[in-house]
Parts: sequence; structure tokens; C-alpha cells
Amino acid sequence: KTGKKHGHDSQCFTEGLFFESEEVVWESCGLTGRSFIRKYELASGKTLKTFSVPKQYFAEGITVIGQTLFMLTYQARKILKYDVETGDMKGSAPWPYQGWGMTTDG
Repeated sequence: KTGKKHGHDSQCFTEGLFFESEEVVWESCGLTGRSFIRKYELASGKTLKTFSVPKQYFAEGITVIGQTLFMLTYQARKILKYDVETGDMKGSAPWPYQGWGMTTDG
């Protein structure tokens, strides 16, 4: 049974989803040449932050650990690292596979 329904930005093709809390969600939106990451309030849909993703990357799975958001790329075989406060890219790391999903146990 579904608990609640929430609206969703129709411009975002969800590839990654991370619940920061019961009220706040991080979402990666995968679009060729136009991927982005957003943080928003679940109940209202209000966007709190938006980070751009370089055009050569297709955003896939995400997770947040501490002050770093990690994002897999679909075919570039990289993990991009972002500062959750500023949205600045902090670097990248090689990943030997296509990116799909990502998670953390805390």
C-alpha cells in the first residue's frame, strides 16, 4: 500500500534518489547533455538547491555521505564528488563499470 503521493518535476527523469530525511530528498536527473542534481522538500516540491552536471556526463545513481554527494555517471565510468553545501565538484574517481544505482549504509 502506498502511504502518500507527492508531485514531481516533469523535467526530471529520476536516475538517483537519496532521502536526507523524511522531508528532504536529493535527486539526480539524467538527461543527455542536460543532467542536474536537485535537493527539494518532498511535501511541497520546493527546490532548495540545484547543481549542474558537466554536459559530457549523464547523471545516474547518487548518495550522500557527510558533506559529499557521490554521483555515478552512466557511460563515462566515473564517480563525481560534489560538496553538498556549495555544489562545487570536489573531484572524481574512476569506476570500471557503467553507472546505475548507488546506496550507502550510513
